[in-house]
Amino acid sequence: DDETIKSIDIDEDEFTELFQAQEPSSQPAAAVQQRQSGGGVGMKKKKRGSAAVRVIDAKRANNGGISLARVKMTFDEMSQNVDQMDLASLLTAGQIENMIEYLPTKEEQERLTEYMLNVEQEADLVGRFHSLCECEKFMVSIMTVQHPKEKLDAMHFKLDFQGSMDSIVQDADLVDKACDELRNSARLKKLLGIVLEFGNKLNTAAQGPEDKANGFALDSLLKLKQTKAFDKKTTFLNYIVSIVERNDESLLDFAKDIQTVIKAERVHWDACVSAMEQVETQVENLRRMALYEVHQEEESKKDGGGSTPPTAPDSIQVPADEEFAMLQSTSTGRFTIDALKQLSKLHVKADATMEKFENLLKYFGEDGGEGGARPKRPHELFSIFSQFSRDFEQARPLKKSKSFGSIK
Repeated sequence: DDETIKSIDIDEDEFTELFQAQEPSSQPAAAVQQRQSGGGVGMKKKKRGSAAVRVIDAKRANNGGISLARVKMTFDEMSQNVDQMDLASLLTAGQIENMIEYLPTKEEQERLTEYMLNVEQEADLVGRFHSLCECEKFMVSIMTVQHPKEKLDAMHFKLDFQGSMDSIVQDADLVDKACDELRNSARLKKLLGIVLEFGNKLNTAAQGPEDKANGFALDSLLKLKQTKAFDKKTTFLNYIVSIVERNDESLLDFAKDIQTVIKAERVHWDACVSAMEQVETQVENLRRMALYEVHQEEESKKDGGGSTPPTAPDSIQVPADEEFAMLQSTSTGRFTIDALKQLSKLHVKADATMEKFENLLKYFGEDGGEGGARPKRPHELFSIFSQFSRDFEQARPLKKSKSFGSIK
């Protein structure tokens, strides 16, 4: 009702700040001056109806202005941070992604350059710059940086590197531990022996003992619930569960021995290898950018601080005995050295993990042999045991429906 509405506590100052445009005269002179001097994007508020020039597409300009407003620094500071590949400014990955998205295209560079240079006096450049919209100001500023895309990619990679490495290491640890669990579980080994024993009884009932199989394909574990007795209700897995319960109840909890296996079924080793290769590629790009950074600084000193023709990062050749010292001289280079060391350790770990998994396949007779089927991937093997443990647990409620004998 009206009285309820009137009783609502409203902060008028807050409402005005959020939803009502300020008159030009109410803006502090310092704020106006900061805008005109290229102050932080996130600090600026435009006057309603201000006529900013848009040389680029209007929608891209508007979206870019909104996204770049999250970067709380001036355009000059943005360009300087990118040029130096500096993360000390605490740029986030999201902010760097926004900056990459709104790097000027070749066409935008041409149009902005034409607009900025269409002046009679050099002093008019400042006015031209401030007539641009926020996104265009960023583009003009970043155009002063050589290879901005490569530098922003390097900055983004430095932020993501440790997380990417930790993820790969975690997956390798899961595969490694899952291999140990499958190899070392006495309960699983005995349970598989029971499955083999009664599988032979089922398959060789009309044959002699010499026809017994010495093993079985692990895929057949998932078919145990499909094979039914003559009563059309009891599955072979129900029968195995009942036998286990009557002879060694401890085997009913075999899944407790392979908890990591259940987690590791989500690990696709091919994806891990691909991720590791991507990290290697990015580290190599970072190495080139670090050497480029040192090279440009040295060339600038030789040139007396004047303008040096840009050199493509890929074209820089450095003797091996000089490279380490060059990398040590910059923060990006030192980061690269540490990244290369971590990658080397990761390769050793990954190779050891795959060797352990290949030995596990041989242990189960699933290595394919000469001219055999393609060996299983880690997630394929682990998913078999993971699904079998679920099927086994689901078969337990029916264990009392029949009375079976003991193992002979």
